[in-house]
Parts: sequence; structure tokens; C-alpha cells
Amino acid sequence: MQFNLNKNIGLLLLSIFALLSFIASQSFEKKSITKQSLNKSVENRFYLNSTKILNTAKSGIYLFTLEADYAEQESKDLIKFYNVKITYTPESKVSWSLTSDIASKYSENEFLILKGNVIAKSGKSLTDETIIYSDELELDPSNYIVKTDSQVTIKLGDHNLTAIGMLATLNKDKLELQSQINGTFLPSVLL
Repeated sequence: MQFNLNKNIGLLLLSIFALLSFIASQSFEKKSITKQSLNKSVENRFYLNSTKILNTAKSGIYLFTLEADYAEQESKDLIKFYNVKITYTPESKVSWSLTSDIASKYSENEFLILKGNVIAKSGKSLTDETIIYSDELELDPSNYIVKTDSQVTIKLGDHNLTAIGMLATLNKDKLELQSQINGTFLPSVLL
């Protein structure tokens, strides 16, 4: 068997060229796919850090401020705010503030859905302070209405109440509990 160096070098070079072409095409395909998937995930989305939204009534009165560490547009109809604090202003004559892990705002609704460690606090003195705890609340900030069908715990000064479901009108300091209401009212201590 005779070994022809010229034929084998040509065949070897052709094989190397084919292998390099294959590797280059695979690398390009992976980059292209990665770039396309990144573009699709970012398409039509907005992200905001340190978000602060000031809301006014139709009359122009400054009603409340919504502050969040981060906001993300999930879809054209949904924006989620993270680590949220909503504070009513003195001009609104409502002395409440609310905090939650997440606030969701759907474009078709006027209300916000607050989820995760939701706390609503009246801004009155510590002796008259009311605090509402829940995992989920629905807040209509312009109409000052907070409601839920979930369990709530309400602290009224030294007294505690729990219930399933609640409707509160913040500008009237009115609270309605719906079902399974339990409470602890401690008598005042006389000195």
C-alpha cells in the first residue's frame, strides 16, 4: 500500500475545514438563540428602581404617595410594585399608611391588590392607633376603601380582633368585619 502525501493532506485539510465550519455554526446558533430569548423576555417591559408615584384627586388635591423599591411591568395590563409603602397626605385628611411586599395594579381596575405582610396603620396617637394585618388586601386609594375576604388581625390600642373578611372606609374611620369574629378586650388597669 502506497501512501500519497498530497491526497492525504488535501483530505486532512478538508476535514479540518469542515470541523471548524461546524463548530463556528453551532456557536453562532447558540448566540443567536440566546440573543433572541433575551430580546423576547425584555420586549414590552419596563423596570423601575426606587419608584415614587404621587397621586392627586380630580380636584387637584394631593391624595397619597406610593413608594416602592422596584416596579416591573409584567404585561401591558399589569404592573407590580415591590416593598411598597402607601402614605396618605394631610391634604387628603386621611391618617393612614399601608405597607406590603407586593402591590399589583391592573389597567382595568382602579384598585391595587396588596399581598404579603400587609399592614395598614392609622397615623393617630399610639393610644388611639389602629393596625390591620393581613396577607392580602384590596385598596381603592382614591375612594379610601380597603377590603379583603382573607383573614385579618386588627389591633385597636391594647385590644385585638381577628376575622375572615373586612371592609374599611379609611376617610370615615369605619371598619366592618364579615365573619368568624374573635376578640380580646383587656380591662383598663386602675392605679
